[in-house]
Amino acid sequence: MAGDIKYLEVKGVKIPVISEMDKNVSFGVIGLHFNGGGVVFDKDLPISNASAFLLSRGTKALGNIDFNKALDAKAVDLEIGTGRTTLVYSLKFLKQYEDFSINMLGDLLKDPNLTKNALSDTISYMLANLASSKSDFDYQASLLLNEVAFKGTPLAKDSLGTKENIEKLNLKDIKHYLDTNVVLSRLVITAGGDLDDKTLAHLKKILEALPVGNAIKIPHFDFSITEAQRKALKDDTAIKTFSGVQQASIAFAAPLVGIDPSKEAYKARVASLILGAGGFGSRILENVRVKAGLAYSAYISFDMGRVLSLAIGGMNTDLGDNATKAINLVKQTVQNFVDKGVSEQELDDAKKFLIGSEPLRNETIEQRLSKKYMAYFNDLPLDQSKLDLEKVKTLTLPEINDFIKKHVELKNLVFALVKAPSQPKKAN
Repeated sequence: MAGDIKYLEVKGVKIPVISEMDKNVSFGVIGLHFNGGGVVFDKDLPISNASAFLLSRGTKALGNIDFNKALDAKAVDLEIGTGRTTLVYSLKFLKQYEDFSINMLGDLLKDPNLTKNALSDTISYMLANLASSKSDFDYQASLLLNEVAFKGTPLAKDSLGTKENIEKLNLKDIKHYLDTNVVLSRLVITAGGDLDDKTLAHLKKILEALPVGNAIKIPHFDFSITEAQRKALKDDTAIKTFSGVQQASIAFAAPLVGIDPSKEAYKARVASLILGAGGFGSRILENVRVKAGLAYSAYISFDMGRVLSLAIGGMNTDLGDNATKAINLVKQTVQNFVDKGVSEQELDDAKKFLIGSEPLRNETIEQRLSKKYMAYFNDLPLDQSKLDLEKVKTLTLPEINDFIKKHVELKNLVFALVKAPSQPKKAN
């Protein structure tokens, strides 16, 4: 695998280290990515989100307030978060406080604040977050879409949990989650900034407190909807009503099948930009908002990777008939896109945008590290984005249109509509 990658051996485990070193800056960034700690591995409880929040409560020895005061005093940023498949400890610090920062990370790894008070704070936070999500109608539309498109998989569940299962959270289950996932066999390290071999030696020292554990296989989830499910929908649309809705929120998706990320991701990126990921000038927004005036916003982008492969988008319309009209126009736009492809002008504009804006996507060390990590995660060369950009420069109109026309599955759109309840008509 090409790129800057080393291996840090701890207790016989060779841990990948993805780096972006730069002696010209005065700070360092370190990420500990534990595969298996993400929401798709949750079973009955929203344990990954609960564990991530509880970890932000500091160590048992110092407690929440003193631990975070100590970090703030030296401008150290230590955050814990979860994604679909990973639990991530993210550390950023000034070079002069490198040793202190890594030691604090080590303390959190070996002595998390598994106390009743921290658990109580976690449950209160998660219940508040869940309550807030009920009035986030874009979120509710996405949730409804996942319930339809990924029925029977972990992706169909609300990762925020329910009131009932949040209240069932306990320290025993969180400890089991941490003991299972915060292990050497599941770890990938990212490191950037003014760091060196001394940093890795210090990391090795704190990581020796972790057990070896067992590796885990990362699952892939296909966008799948049966004919019976489709027939149960109204015009390919699942509908849910909420009081308080001020505008209709619409989420939609279609499968992407048979794309080889190592060979065709750059074509998919160009196609996605022209269809709906490029904002003004892209087909979806121009047709639905600019020309027809049916939506306040509209987009679609391609999500391709180890876990998912689909086209996903969203819109916001008023509460009248515009939602149905907008949905039909999106269908027509995608069908025309697949059947007829794109123009030379659209291709040229997309190439200029991608090539011209690339420096903005690589400004920070964190951005560059993130690209390398995602390439590694998807089993691609670490410099895949650079390789793809070179291919974009020479992409021809027949090549991009052959690619687009091959993906007829994009026409199989499914929509999720969140709207206000129907009001009874007033008698004359």
